[in-house]
Order: sequence, then structure tokens, then C-alpha cells
Amino acid sequence: GDQTISIPEAYQGQGYTYTLTFSFDNTSGTNGTIWVESVTANSESGATPATCDHTYGTPTYTWAANHSTCTATAVCTLCGDTVTETVQATTEQAVTFNGTIYTATFTNALFETQTYNEPVGNETSFVLTFPDYNDSNVGAYTAAWTATVSGHVWTLTNFNNNNSAWAYVKCGRKNVESVATIATDVDGKVLTVSVTIDSLTAANVNSIKLIVTSGNDAKTYILDKEAGTQTVTILAADQFNSATYTLEFDCAAGSGNGLVTVSQVEITLGEGGTTGTSPFDPSACNHTYGEVTYDWADDYSTCTATRTCTICGNVETETVQTTSEPAVAFNGTIYTATFTNPAFYIATNNVYASSGNEQTDVLTAALFAATSTTYTEFSGVTATSGAVYAGQSAMTSGGAIQLRSKNSNSGIVTTTSGGKIVSITVTFESGSNTLDIYGSNTAYTSAADLYSSSTQGTKIGSISADGTVTIEGDYAYIGLRSNNGALYITSIEIVWDE
Repeated sequence: GDQTISIPEAYQGQGYTYTLTFSFDNTSGTNGTIWVESVTANSESGATPATCDHTYGTPTYTWAANHSTCTATAVCTLCGDTVTETVQATTEQAVTFNGTIYTATFTNALFETQTYNEPVGNETSFVLTFPDYNDSNVGAYTAAWTATVSGHVWTLTNFNNNNSAWAYVKCGRKNVESVATIATDVDGKVLTVSVTIDSLTAANVNSIKLIVTSGNDAKTYILDKEAGTQTVTILAADQFNSATYTLEFDCAAGSGNGLVTVSQVEITLGEGGTTGTSPFDPSACNHTYGEVTYDWADDYSTCTATRTCTICGNVETETVQTTSEPAVAFNGTIYTATFTNPAFYIATNNVYASSGNEQTDVLTAALFAATSTTYTEFSGVTATSGAVYAGQSAMTSGGAIQLRSKNSNSGIVTTTSGGKIVSITVTFESGSNTLDIYGSNTAYTSAADLYSSSTQGTKIGSISADGTVTIEGDYAYIGLRSNNGALYITSIEIVWDE
């Protein structure tokens, strides 16, 4: 007959399979089993998730199309209850490939943290950040060191990482010119190079360049002297199969250290490149020109002025016919070159008629005011010729002349001419730094004149070891200064043609 079995409410609901099995003693005296083909389970209230001791299946995870969010879902295998959670994803730049890593972190313990790697096409990239990949702790602006990211090595020169306490690196020095670089070798064609500059003192930055070198080929790209992330897209013609990529930061002397701050460099590999005007084309450069040079014809009939951009190498030049007039203050002729380019000032050349009367001034520390290593101003100094000398110097413990480039006011100049400069012979006490020689046909007022392009005159020679420089051209005034660092000079002999 019909029999009804009541199902406990906790086991009522979607997802259950009911099997009714019972045994009885049949006529043969053995136990048997009868399977009931169908069971009807009735409940007025039905099952609810609240009454279920849930057992959830494996969660599923669904990412938004742009991977900005991720939704996790789990379903109870007993009652069909569904648990869901949607979270915002965080992002980070991948290190081992070119692309982005999305991370979804859930609050519900049912769900595990999920990541999604989104590569950019078929490209790969090398990303340098700080300080996690620093191979050395550096606390100065004069060291070379490396950083290694997933086996890829970067070499940094003249960058300070503050013993790896900074999440960035800094370059540029107080009172000293410097060039700092970040370089790495890459096998494969590079599509872009990006650098993140957190801050910089633009007035003290001469240039920022990306230099791509492969064998004898070298390509230079110019970056802006401003903060932010700058990306250089490599020209298709410059995509070498193997090359060295160097970011160069050329800094003038600053009032403090750390003129440029860099937090990230990224090199992306890929085919393609770009076409059109090259970033290192002179027309794309915000030129910074070096000092002007003036080249006189042998007969002084013409003069050529030239200056070269220190960033891209662009050259500006102008050649003009000179005018001449007899000199009044000396026996000779004054030639004058007047240029149309405002960057070139009017140049004059005093050509002396040789008198056959040469005079030699021998300059030693004993002639000047300093008696110790304290730098001291001097003026009104004379020797054999009619030249009058002024400047600033110190005296070494060995009694030699000591000059420096620091503070831009040390050197020796003539305030009164001794005639035409013929030659200069220098004997050094020690060291190998360079003495720069300037000539002018305008009287100097102090050694500080030698540190300004508008007053220093023309560089007519340099010397870093004992020897003689013969002067080409006619100059009535001479200036001597250190090119960089300290100089220790036993004597300077200046030959004048009166």
C-alpha cells in the first residue's frame, strides 16, 4: 500500500536526490531489497539556505573586459545558495614581460586572490626601479655600480642611491660639472625607451640624451629638460638587433648635490619603430652652444666664427671680410671682423710689426700675494716686460703657484699689455690637470673674466705637462686658468714681442 516518509526540513530543497531502500523477510526466508521507482517529497515551507549546512563548490572568477574588476562566485552543492563578491583590481607594471599585472583581493575567505597578466602584443620589456634591484649601496655621486632585474644588468655611473634608502637615484654635483649615465645592453630590436624624472634643476642641466650604440653606429636622441615620464620611440632605421642604450645626464656645477632625480627606466622590445623627423635632427633640438671660436685667414683678410651645439652637434658658422686700420697705441695694424649673427661678437686682431725686441716674464708664487694655501687676490704685479698681472692664487707648501677652478675666480690675467704674446712655457710642480690659455685684445679686469664666455676671450691653447705653447695669432692680453680642479705650477714664462 501507499506509505509516506517525512523528510527532515534541513534536507529539503534543490539539489537533493532521494533513494528509498527497505528490506523484508520474503516467503523463501531470505532478505531482499525493493527499490522504489519514485518518491514524492512534500513540504509546505520548502528548504531555505539559512537552514542548510552549506558545502560550496569550487569558486569561479570572472574578470571585467578591461580587467578593472573581478567577480568571484561560489554555489552551495546542497541547497544551491550563491555567494558572490566583486572587487576592484590593483595594477602593477610587469618585470618579466612587457605588460600589466592585475590583482584581485577578496574579503570572503571562500575566495582566493587572483592575478591576471596582460602582455602588450608580442613585446617584452626591461624595467629598472629602485632600490630593490640595487647590487650595491652607494652614498656618493662619483661611483659606478650595477642593478640587476631578473638577470638583466644595468650600469649606473655617478648616480647616488643613498645606500639604497631611496626609491630613486640622483645625479649632479655641487660646484663640479658632471656627466651621469644609466646604460644596458639589449639583444633584440627596441621599440621605446622611457625614463621617469621625478625632479630636476633645469638651469643646471646642460642636456639629457639617449645614445644608441651598435658597433660603429651611434644614434643620439634628445630629451626635454623637464620632470615627468618621457618616452622615446626608436626610428625603424635605428632598430639594431643588438645595441647598448645609454641615458646621459650632462650637468653643470650646481649650488647643491642631486640636481636630477630618476625613479624608473623602461626599455620595450618590439618591431616597427617610427619614421619621419629624427628626434636628434638639429631642427628638433633646443640648442645649447659652446664657446665661439674665431679663425683668421693667414693675411687677416677674413675671419670665420664657429659655434657647436653641445647636445646635437649642430654647427653655426659665418665668414666675413675684415676691415683694417693702422694702430695708434702700437706699431702695427688692427683688423676688425663684424658678424651678422648676434651670437658672434665683433672680433679684432692686433697685428704687430715685429720689433725684434722680445721680453720674457717669469711668473712664480713669490711675485703674488699668497703665502699659504689660502687663496688670495693680487694686482699690479710686474716682471720684465711692461705687462701688469692680476688674479687670485695660493701657494703650495713647496712654494709653487696654486690655482683652482672652484668658485670661478682663480687665475692669472694681464690688465696692461706687454705687447704681442709669442709663447708660454709652463713647469708643473705636480699633478696632471690642465691649464687653459686665453688670448684677448681687450684688457682683463680680474680672473673672474676667464669664467664668462663674453669676457674670457679666445682659448688659444692648453697644457697639462711641462712644455711650451707657441701662440698663433696676435693677442695683446693673456689669461690663465684651471680647466678643472687644482693646479700646482712651479713657474710660467711668458714671451712678449714689444
